[in-house]
Parts: sequence; structure tokens; C-alpha cells
Amino acid sequence: MSIKHMAAGLALLCSLRQPAAATPSFGQTTTPALRARIPRNATANHWGAAPLFNLQVQSSPDNWGYDVVQVEASFAAADASGRAGSSGWHSHPAAITMVQVIQGTGGVVTAENRNCATIYTAGSVFFEQKGNVHHLYNMDTRTPLVIRVTFFVERSIAATRTDEAEPLTGSPMDNAPPPSAVCDPSAP
Repeated sequence: MSIKHMAAGLALLCSLRQPAAATPSFGQTTTPALRARIPRNATANHWGAAPLFNLQVQSSPDNWGYDVVQVEASFAAADASGRAGSSGWHSHPAAITMVQVIQGTGGVVTAENRNCATIYTAGSVFFEQKGNVHHLYNMDTRTPLVIRVTFFVERSIAATRTDEAEPLTGSPMDNAPPPSAVCDPSAP
């Protein structure tokens, strides 16, 4: 290969926009993931006087379909400087993610609404949609936040988390504290 071709290839590589590195988590520990295949289609429909529930998963016992992945994560209470545990900005490639708050109080800030945190206390459940960029903070200065996360993820996708840069600045190091405002839970 000529030097001219190598220089052109290097220039092309340098011109490609590289994705920004992720904002770091702080005070977060996660258990190893438990992953299991959904071996066949699953459907559950409940209609009538009770609240509507509708679930449909298309899957198979081979390499095509969905898996259920479960992890437990802990976020430290505030350290001596007053900084509590947080996840860093990230998203999930899962079709749907269900988060159960086991202990403490968590605050979720989304890329679409960085001015307030939606608060979830022990016993709460919340859902995250595929690709939604968010940041989870431990909002309790004395108690660690513990969550159990269940992902419904395509079998061909190994990861359950995609690290993201800070949405406004694009900085991989901008890991500011959570906003003090609380989001209106009735807002869409």
C-alpha cells in the first residue's frame, strides 16, 4: 500500500466522528447478571373491570427471541463531600426495562427533562423504554439506594446498558448533581 493511500485512510479515520465517552457512575455496585431465555411465545391479556394488562413476547428456544436479564444495583449514600451514588448517563437496548426500588429513594433525570428528577421510593416500580437516555441518583444522603432491574432484551444483544455522554454538553466528564426540582408525576 502506498503512503498516499495510507495517508488518505488515516485522514478518513480522523474525520469520522467518534461517539463521546460516557459520564462515569459514582458509588455504584452491580451484581452479576442472571440471564434466562424465554423459550416460546408468551401472551397475557386481562380485560374487564380490572385494570388492563397486555403482554406479548415473541420468542423461541433457539438463537432468535428474547431473554430476561436481572441485576441488582446499589448506589452509595452521600460520602464526606456530600456526593451520593449515581449511575452516570446511560440508556438500555432492551425492549422494556422494569426497575423495582428495594431500598432508599432514587431520582431519575431524563435527557428530555434535565431540570427535574422523578422521585421513586422503596416499593416503587418504574419502566424505561428502549434508548431513553437517563441518569439515576441516590436522593437519600444516609441510606444506600438498592434497585432490582429486569430487562427484556433481544437474545442477540449481549449488553443491557449503553453508556452515554452528558446530553446537553456532550461531555464525558460532566456528572453534575441532580436538579433540586421534583418532576410533576402526572406530567407525560
